[in-house]
Amino acid sequence: MGESTPEGEIQNLQETVTRVIGRVEKGQQTIEQLEEQAQILTSFIKSLLSKDKVLDPTPLTTLPPP
Repeated sequence: MGESTPEGEIQNLQETVTRVIGRVEKGQQTIEQLEEQAQILTSFIKSLLSKDKVLDPTPLTTLPPP
């Protein structure tokens, strides 16, 4: 397993957002679930933008599998 890079984390984030959008289009997620995931993703983006924090992949793994 390689070292996490901002580029790799951004790619993971893009894939996660794509999965979430696909679920919403299929009507499989409620607005409440979407809002909760938006908060998780926003926090994760902020952590990516903060140079003094260690990247934490936990928010991505809290989403249910597709």
